[in-house]
Amino acid sequence: MGDAILRAWINDEIGLSRPVDVFESDFANGYLLGEVLYRHGLIDSIDGLRDAETTSAKINNFRIIQQPLTDLGVKFDSRLANAVMTGRPNVATNLCYQLKIALDNAKQGGPRAGTPAADANRSGSLAKSTIKSNRQTLAKHETMQQQHFESMVMQSAQNPKELRETLTLSKYADFMMEQTKRAEEFEEMSMQQHGEANAQRRQLQLSKMAASRAAMDDWQAEGYRKHRQNLAQRSEAERAALRFELTTRERKLSAQMAAKQRAAADQQDGIDAFEQTLKWLANDAPAEAEAAPHIAFSESAAEHLARLERKLPNPKKMEADAAAYIERLKSRKAEEEASRKERELRRRKVMLEQASAQAALEERRRDELLLAKLSKQCAEEKKIAGQLWQAAQEKEVMRENRLLRERQYEERRRLDAAERIERERELGARARQEYAQTVALERQRAAEAAAAAAAAAGFARVRG
Repeated sequence: MGDAILRAWINDEIGLSRPVDVFESDFANGYLLGEVLYRHGLIDSIDGLRDAETTSAKINNFRIIQQPLTDLGVKFDSRLANAVMTGRPNVATNLCYQLKIALDNAKQGGPRAGTPAADANRSGSLAKSTIKSNRQTLAKHETMQQQHFESMVMQSAQNPKELRETLTLSKYADFMMEQTKRAEEFEEMSMQQHGEANAQRRQLQLSKMAASRAAMDDWQAEGYRKHRQNLAQRSEAERAALRFELTTRERKLSAQMAAKQRAAADQQDGIDAFEQTLKWLANDAPAEAEAAPHIAFSESAAEHLARLERKLPNPKKMEADAAAYIERLKSRKAEEEASRKERELRRRKVMLEQASAQAALEERRRDELLLAKLSKQCAEEKKIAGQLWQAAQEKEVMRENRLLRERQYEERRRLDAAERIERERELGARARQEYAQTVALERQRAAEAAAAAAAAAGFARVRG
C-alpha cells in the first residue's frame, strides 16, 4: 500500500515527464528525483540533469540533487547514492518516502500567509528560504562537500569494464544459480524423503508399542480375572468347609441328643416296667382278697393263711430277680454307652479324614494354580524380553542406518561443494578467457582505428 501511495503522489500529483512503475529502475539515474525537486522549486533548472543510464550521467545527476536533499533534512550520502544507482531493493522507495515527508514538513512549516513564499507553497513549489532561512551561505564548504560527494560516488560507482564483465558472466552466474537451486531442491527432496521414512518408521514403532501395550493390558486383565476367580473359588471352598463343619457339628449334636433321649427313654421304660411289676405284685393280694367274698369259705383260717403264704413269692428270689434286672439294665446301658462312644469315635475319625482330604485337595489345587500362574508369567516375561530385544535390535539398526545416511549426505555435500568449486573455477577461467579475447579484440580494433586515423592524417597531409 505504501508503494501505491508514493506512486499516486508522483504520477498524479506531481506529474513527472514519464510515469513511475518500478522505483528501483526508474530512479536509478537520479533524473526523476531532480525533476521532483525542480517541481518544488528547490532546483533552478533541470538543464544540467541528463536522463541517461551512463555512469557519468548518474554521477552528475546525484551531484546536483545532493545539496537540496541535504537542505531538506533527507539523509543522503555516497553509499545511499551508490545503492540507488545499483538498484538495491527498497532503497529508492525509502528515499522517495523520506523526500515526501520532508517536503510535507517544509510546506507545513513555511512562511506566513500573504507572502510570496506562501503563495509558492500553495502552488506546489517551495522557496529556498523556507528550507533553511537562517542558514548562512557557505559556498566554499558546499563546494568542498559536493566535490567530496562526487569523488565518493565516482569511487563507489561501477566501472563500465566491470559492468561488461558482469554482463558477460551473468549467464554463467545464472547457470550456477540454477545448478545451486537444483542441488538445494534435490537436498530438500532427500530431506523430505528422509523425514517421510522417519515418520513411517515412527508410526510403525508406535503401532508396535500400541500392540504391545494392548497385549500387556489383555494379559493384566486376564490375570486380574483369574485372580478374582481364584478368590471366588477360595471363598466358595471356605464357605463349603464351614457348611460341612456346621453340618457335622449339628449332626453330632443331634446324635448326642438322640442318644440321650433314647437312654432317658430306656431308663424311663425300665423304671416304668419295674414300677408296674411292683404294682402288679402289690395289687395281686388285694385282688384275691376282693374276690374272696364271692368265694365260699370251705376251709379254715389256718389253711387259708397257709395257702396265701404259698402263693406269695419268695423274698430272696424277688431280691435276686430285682438285682438281676437292675444288673441287666446296667449292663445294657454300659453296652449302649460303649457302642455310642465307639460310633462317636468312628464318626470323628471319618470327619477328620474328610477334613484332611479336603485340606490336601485344596492345597494341591492351590499349588496347581500357583504353578500355572508362575508358568504363564514366565512365558509372558520371556515374550516381553524377546520383544524388548527385538526393539533394541531395530533401534540399533535404525541408528546405524541414520549414521550411514548422514555419512552419505556429508559425502554428497562434499562432492557437490567440490563440483561447485570446480564449476565456478571453470566458469571463471572461461570468463577470463573470453574477457581476454574481448580485450585483445578491442585493442586490435583500437590499433586498427589508430592506424586508419594515422593513415588518413598522413593522406590529408600529403594532399595538403
